[in-house]
Amino acid sequence: MKKAITLAVLLVACATDGETGPPGPPGDDGEPGAVGEPGPEGDEGPEGDPGEQGTVGLQGEQGPQGEPGPQGDAGPPGPTGPAGAIAGTYCGSTAPTTGDVGGYVNVRNLCVAACSSNDAHLCVEHELIWSMQLGIALPASTRYGGVPDAFAWTNNGTVGTVATTQVGSLGAQIAGSTLAPIACCL
Repeated sequence: MKKAITLAVLLVACATDGETGPPGPPGDDGEPGAVGEPGPEGDEGPEGDPGEQGTVGLQGEQGPQGEPGPQGDAGPPGPTGPAGAIAGTYCGSTAPTTGDVGGYVNVRNLCVAACSSNDAHLCVEHELIWSMQLGIALPASTRYGGVPDAFAWTNNGTVGTVATTQVGSLGAQIAGSTLAPIACCL
């Protein structure tokens, strides 16, 4: 109520012409006004430092197989293999026998014994020729495999051919009942 009286006195004083008095003390702060409209968007700021690396994610499923690549360069040559022979060579003869020795397996068994090697076998004509070319001495007369070949070495018909150290006489035939050694080769 006191404020109302003071205000009334002031109003009356203002109504009269007089000199303006000194300004009064500032009044209490008023309530904040309404929020204004946002201003325009500012310029983009500088890029910040990168953050820490995240954890590795789970491995994905295997993709489809790709196309084969081009053929690679040839590799280095391999080591030299063991020396080979064009054919077997004469290694010995069996004791004289007829053409009936019980078949090819038995002929081989006789040759294994004659040459002391499990790789020994009945010589064929080209092995005897090869042996003569290498200077290997052959007996004067021996049986070897050829065509016709001993009727499978199971009878005493006209079987087994005779070889000599003279190439020109290879291929002569003898009777199966004639005793002659069998030529063996390795």
